[in-house]
Amino acid sequence: MEIAKGIQKFIDAKWKAVDVAKRLGKSRGYISQHLSLLKLPECVQKLYEEDVTADPESLNSLRQIYQIAPEKAERICEKALVDGISRKACRELLKQAKGGTLAEDPETVPMEAQVPAPALGTNDDQPPLSGFDSSLRWKLWHGEHC
Repeated sequence: MEIAKGIQKFIDAKWKAVDVAKRLGKSRGYISQHLSLLKLPECVQKLYEEDVTADPESLNSLRQIYQIAPEKAERICEKALVDGISRKACRELLKQAKGGTLAEDPETVPMEAQVPAPALGTNDDQPPLSGFDSSLRWKLWHGEHC
């Protein structure tokens, strides 16, 4: 957000965005993305203020969702304040919003992230733990010091 405000000072001084990009050694997209942060709706701004996310791509994705479906974006932001939200989830939600398939009560966590990780040694592609003392394995697994 601080970068966006700094870029805006250049724009207010009648600089063209392309000239700001050259001056800062950044792409035109970088400049646009950051300037867009200055137009965040209140619910998305709160995610930034509450340190839920400072990622420009995530914030802009949520801003775009708000433009498409404000009520659903509000619900997404409410959930994100509690559970957090990833860039991947923001991308997926934006894709759904653009495609008209965003649920009435959207999830903020991608479905694959909701599946718990497999336990140690349960994947067929993992090598066996040969030469590993099973009592030591139990202690490590349960957080005991050896």
